[in-house]
Amino acid sequence: MKEQSLNGEAGQSDSIYQYFRALHRLVEGKPIRVEVGTKITMTSVSLEAGKSAGSIKKQRPIYAELIKEIKRHSLAQEGEKKSNKKMVEIVRHWRNEAENWKKLYHQSLAREVMLLHQLDEVERRLLNKNE
Repeated sequence: MKEQSLNGEAGQSDSIYQYFRALHRLVEGKPIRVEVGTKITMTSVSLEAGKSAGSIKKQRPIYAELIKEIKRHSLAQEGEKKSNKKMVEIVRHWRNEAENWKKLYHQSLAREVMLLHQLDEVERRLLNKNE
């Protein structure tokens, strides 16, 4: 009887270990059963662990620590996405700014070339008049 209880606990701890490994793979961006970039949720961790989608139950005390970790990593993932969006906006802004400066630079070069041609033309006329 005692042996059966130990096997049951061992099975549960092995299952928890599988969930934590699945969570780790999701955090590292190297899942093997779900798509890369999948949002970290209890469902995605369950599926990545090879279990059914609803296998992690909030009411089971054995999953309490796992659920805390899932929530912590989920919040971190959301924060990363927000900072990534902000970074994309910043890059887009500076790329546009660079394009505007490049356009102004080319316009000023064109103006310089035009003025050089005009100066050359005026100098030729002056030389022709003086001769």
